[in-house]
Amino acid sequence: MIDAYTHCGISKYQPIESVSEVMRLAGVQRAVLVQHLGHYDNRYIEEIVAEDPYRFAGVALVDGSEPSWPDAVADVATSPSFGAIRLTDDSLHANPELPIAACELGLNLVLYLPNGMKKILPEIVRLAGAVGDSKLIITHLGCPQVVGSKMVAGWETLDLAYLPNVMITLSGQGMHCPRPHHPLAEFITQAIEAFSTERMMWGSNYPVCGGPEEYASDLQLVLRGGWGLSSQQITEVTEGTAFSVFFTSTAPSRR
Repeated sequence: MIDAYTHCGISKYQPIESVSEVMRLAGVQRAVLVQHLGHYDNRYIEEIVAEDPYRFAGVALVDGSEPSWPDAVADVATSPSFGAIRLTDDSLHANPELPIAACELGLNLVLYLPNGMKKILPEIVRLAGAVGDSKLIITHLGCPQVVGSKMVAGWETLDLAYLPNVMITLSGQGMHCPRPHHPLAEFITQAIEAFSTERMMWGSNYPVCGGPEEYASDLQLVLRGGWGLSSQQITEVTEGTAFSVFFTSTAPSRR
């Protein structure tokens, strides 16, 4: 199994040893290590992936406000440790040239959109049509908003499903997917139907999701066939999709 979205670090979150132990306890063999916001020194993740590219793949962060951002993107693209760059809705607005440049160099885009999908939707559509074969991976289900027991915003994410290079992560509880996911049950079911499990991958969002128990619990929701997932679909969500994007010989991080 592959955790397609987890954090690790020294100054924030947990070091790789802690992440590896949580993975072991949950029966997860591989993970995509995603750089945390505000931290543009990607060397820690780069070194981890370089030491064990079978188990780990990396997603880097680049400061688009720096004049040297093109060089930073080029450095990420030439490193075998990284196959993608992480961007937020704010960074997309601030520097629309950066994602295009990243994709021209063969990178995928991992998009965190905490301000919601409605305003950014047209920009995502334009970007998807301009980046060729690169994948746009919408994390945390597009960050739907839940008030009480009701989902009040975020359905627009489903409008992206017709774009073949847009994918979505069924990320862990975090701040956007409250356990046990009941407020999002209908939305998740529709997302599975719209995107198909071939374009959906599970990610823990550790340690934002909580500790080892929450990590394992969120994964079990998928493994037990939540939302009507078949055994084949479970395999795709927990392994196949992430493997095809981050770990195959044709993925950008392995070229």
